[in-house]
Amino acid sequence: MDNEQALQQFKTAIYQNNYDDFDVIELGLFLLESGDFQQRWDVAKLFPQVGEKIIEPLLIILENENIETEYRWFVARILSEFNDLKVIIPFTKLLQTTEEEEILNVVAEGLTKMGNSAVKSLEILLQRDEYSRLLAVKALAQIRHSDTIKPLLTVVDDYNPEIRAIALECLGSFHHKPLIFILINALSDPVYSVRKEAIIALGMQSKLATEFNLVTHLKPLLYDINLEICQQTALALGRIKTDEAIEELSIVLQKKNNSHKTKKRSY
Repeated sequence: MDNEQALQQFKTAIYQNNYDDFDVIELGLFLLESGDFQQRWDVAKLFPQVGEKIIEPLLIILENENIETEYRWFVARILSEFNDLKVIIPFTKLLQTTEEEEILNVVAEGLTKMGNSAVKSLEILLQRDEYSRLLAVKALAQIRHSDTIKPLLTVVDDYNPEIRAIALECLGSFHHKPLIFILINALSDPVYSVRKEAIIALGMQSKLATEFNLVTHLKPLLYDINLEICQQTALALGRIKTDEAIEELSIVLQKKNNSHKTKKRSY
């Protein structure tokens, strides 16, 4: 059987709702592997109608980086039609591991497209073990939808600092006033990576700088024990650009210059 015959047989089975026939899955996989671009496109549009039974064999293909990229790209497009944890979690893992731009793009778009329905599935994972929570928060960060705010707030105090940092980074992308207090509280987090995300996020809230006294909260971090925190705080104040922010940066610069002069005299 050539590809055209296989495609016609596949389409006929789909149009006749003959999804229970195992041959339909075999035909679909055969065409995805050996078909040209148009044949693969036709299969990708229809294959999701077969249902969840195609998820497992497609995931095996998607996760095998030895398989042709275009083949896996079509597989990812098909899988993105399923709002199922069996798809969401592998998609999230791929975002962390693959370096193939084509795959990254379609997987990220897939998670975003799932939107609110995916969020509900991920909320379940946030109530499980640490590994599950980490995967869930990474997936929520990719979705970037306002519906992610509520579940992300449940992990801003998680004992895993990586989870806290990812949650804050994502929350910082939303311009919601109630979130400012969460970000301010995180400035005193004992882990520098968490403080860093809070600083970056607050630096993006220049319109709220006066209302929430952001400069007052940020300026102590210009003298943080971690140099990167000092640098990020300076950048954040530079973005805020109020007179108070500029004054604080000037004070730090003056102290630095005086320190250099003192060192030179000592020599």
